[in-house]
Amino acid sequence: MSAFDVPVAAGSVATAVFAVSTLPMLVKAYQTKDVASYSLGHIALGNVGNVLYTVYVLGLPAGPIYALHAFHTVSTALMLFWYVRYALLPGRRGGRSAVHADPRGTQAALLDPGDVVHVDDVHAVAGQGQRPGPAGQHRHPGGAEAALLDQCGAVV
Repeated sequence: MSAFDVPVAAGSVATAVFAVSTLPMLVKAYQTKDVASYSLGHIALGNVGNVLYTVYVLGLPAGPIYALHAFHTVSTALMLFWYVRYALLPGRRGGRSAVHADPRGTQAALLDPGDVVHVDDVHAVAGQGQRPGPAGQHRHPGGAEAALLDQCGAVV
C-alpha cells in the first residue's frame, strides 16, 4: 500500500463509520416524526456550516471527503426539513397535531387526528367527543380537543 493509499483508505472507512453512526438517528426521526428534542440552533448552524464547507470541499481533489460531505449535508438538511415540518409547523399539512408520552419511557410519540390509541398502552384518551373504536381502543379526537397525556394516561 503506497503512502497515498493509506489516507484514502482511512477516509473511506471514516466515511462509512460516520454514515453508519448517523443512520439510526435519521431512521428514528423519520419513523417517529419526533424531532422536538433536537436543537434548532444546532441543526440550522450545521446547515450553514455545510454550505460554507462545500466551498472548501469543492477545492479538494476527488476522494472520500466528497461522499462524507454529501452524506452529512443531506442528513443535516433532512433534519432541518423535518424539524420545520414536525416541530415548528405541526398543524400544517403532513404535520402532527398532538403529543402523548410513550408509556415505555420518556420519548414522546405524535398522534394524528383519528389515530387509534390502545387503552393498554395509554389508559385514556383526552377530550370531548371521544369516538370509541373496536373494543379496547379509542380514536384520538385531534384538533382543539387534543391533549398531552402523561405516562399513566392522565391528562396534564
